[in-house]
Amino acid sequence: MVDISLAAGFWESLERLPAGERAAVQRALTQLGRKQEGAERLLAGGERFDDPALRLLRATPDTAVVLAGAEPRLLVALHAAPLEAARAWARAHALTVTAQGVLHVAPRNAPLPTPPPESPPEAAVPDTAPAALAGLDDEALAALGVPPGWEELVRGVADGAALRAAPFFADLPPYARDNLLALLAGDDLSAVLARQALHPPPERPGGRGGAPVEPTVLRAALTHPAGREAFSPPFGAEELEQALRGPLEKWRVFLHPDQARTVTGDYPGPALVLGGPGTGKTVVALHRARHLARAVFTGPEERIVLTTYSRTLAHALAEQRDILCGAEGRRIRVTTLHGWLRGLLREAGQAPAIAAGAQQDALWREAVAADPLGLGESFYRTEWERVVLAQDLRSEEDYLRAPRTGMPAIPTGREGRRTVWRVLTAYTEGLATRGLVDFDLLVRAARERLVAGTLPVEAVRAVVVDEAQDLRSEELRFLAALMGGRPNGLFLVGDAHQRIFRSPFGLARYGIEAGERTARLRLNYRSTGHILVRALQVVAHEPVADLDEQVHSFAGYYSLRTGQPPVLARYADPAAEAEGVCRLLQGLAPELPSWNQVAIFARLERQVRALRDRLQAAGIPSLSLRDDTRPSGPGVHLGTMHRAKGLEYPVVILVGLNRDVLPLPLAGRASVRQQAEHRQRERNLLYVAMSRARDRLYLSSTGASSRLLEEVFAPPR
Repeated sequence: MVDISLAAGFWESLERLPAGERAAVQRALTQLGRKQEGAERLLAGGERFDDPALRLLRATPDTAVVLAGAEPRLLVALHAAPLEAARAWARAHALTVTAQGVLHVAPRNAPLPTPPPESPPEAAVPDTAPAALAGLDDEALAALGVPPGWEELVRGVADGAALRAAPFFADLPPYARDNLLALLAGDDLSAVLARQALHPPPERPGGRGGAPVEPTVLRAALTHPAGREAFSPPFGAEELEQALRGPLEKWRVFLHPDQARTVTGDYPGPALVLGGPGTGKTVVALHRARHLARAVFTGPEERIVLTTYSRTLAHALAEQRDILCGAEGRRIRVTTLHGWLRGLLREAGQAPAIAAGAQQDALWREAVAADPLGLGESFYRTEWERVVLAQDLRSEEDYLRAPRTGMPAIPTGREGRRTVWRVLTAYTEGLATRGLVDFDLLVRAARERLVAGTLPVEAVRAVVVDEAQDLRSEELRFLAALMGGRPNGLFLVGDAHQRIFRSPFGLARYGIEAGERTARLRLNYRSTGHILVRALQVVAHEPVADLDEQVHSFAGYYSLRTGQPPVLARYADPAAEAEGVCRLLQGLAPELPSWNQVAIFARLERQVRALRDRLQAAGIPSLSLRDDTRPSGPGVHLGTMHRAKGLEYPVVILVGLNRDVLPLPLAGRASVRQQAEHRQRERNLLYVAMSRARDRLYLSSTGASSRLLEEVFAPPR
């Protein structure tokens, strides 16, 4: 058998081949990996290149793969192309090992010292101090992975946008690109080097100055943490076949070093991964579940549960699990937490019906109808979630003694509290008399059975939670009771700045303490650098504690993607804004493969309806985003900003960002603390909506613009 590693560049080149040639390349590599009869004859052993480690694998008479290897049992697939293009590529490149012992495919000739093209300067995120590369000496640049002779090129770069636009950017080792962009985004030099796990070079690295890469060094370099995003680990025959058989999506094979480290960690208790939109948190959750099934809990009866916020997201995760996993995927259950617990209760002989939506609303109205205090339904719902459920209160006496920090005052003191408890009891009794529970009481019932030992969870060895910021207090208590301090038992990923439905909380309050088992992802794969920075500016103005109850700086958050800055337009009235949006769409139409590449979000449903009518009049098709689903068929996607969560588009247009609707005024009685939390959720909402954009972001308002926009687009002082 032959172990074969796949380079990220090979993956990209394979995607560019026609389907027939792509399939031939996949077959040839699979045959070579298994060393099936005839596979060796496909190697064009007579061809010689300046780098003696390079060879050609002829997949068809006219298509070849450039391979590298210093021993017959280990090869690296570097590039796939038509035969003459493959030969030209092999003559122009060499497989090297950097000073840090990381494998790198380098151009044979260093880039010329030409200045980078003009690019719009990148805005700064508040409370970050971007490093000046001009002040780094040769030794520091070498430690960051900058090749010898490139130092002056790098020192001439002013910001992240200029680096991404530089002609030499693509030829830098991937980990060097990461390091430089993190520094330009305000990260600390020592922290950057520590995260990348860079080590002194091996004693005899080889692969420099045209010398062949020695076999032992090649194996070591392929497993170096800093090289994981550029080279897969060496695959055996079955793993190689599985990797080549699936869709050509890089997330399946290549992980950033930060991601790889969290995926394979051995944790004596709960672990937490934090990161903004587009940083690959869900990819980490999927790979973690696979790692647990493959390497930690490998018994045929042992189960991993991968859970997320909504049925739509769970369905997407299940599809991705099937793409990523082999046989171990059958032991990974993907579900919503409520769906899983409802099934467990049914299996235990308890099958409660759920009150949700209009039915639950009616029960609350019925309970509040006789309220003599006139506090209103919004008050009671908040009291139920923030006081009763949050503190697991079960009796009137518990409630009378409970602290209500940050909540609105209740009139008439202790007697007022008794009245509030009677209203809350009327709600739970209304559920009980109809044989119903709400989602919180469903989870409580499951936890009670778990504690009593009557919940059938014996086979569950670990739970992986995506979108952890959307969990509620009862759900957190259940997870803590189920996994507790079990090694490798609980793994959560989330981002408090994407909390648009829930009130703030820290995991430790509910018995989930990650402590030093907390990791942060900083590389954004989705949005361009300009879009990322503008989105971060929205939430950086008011720092908020994350799920670990720490306030983190946005220093070091960066993107590898380049593009144009977001565009802000102001209109006199909604009619002029709608006309402007139509003109924008008509101008974009020639560049778009379909209208589905565009999404338009507004704060309110009435704004969405008005714009839908105007688009229809202009002959522009549109589709509504409802119930967390992404519609099928041709048309611009339209929805409120809350519907944006979990989605992404090449082009995003945000409309109606007016002062009177963003932040939306808070209805009902609210304390100072609740008002502050509401403003933060509105800030998070804008952040989530902006960060859906991959390539282009357009924002507009009518009349007075939202103050959130003014903060972001204020001219520099």
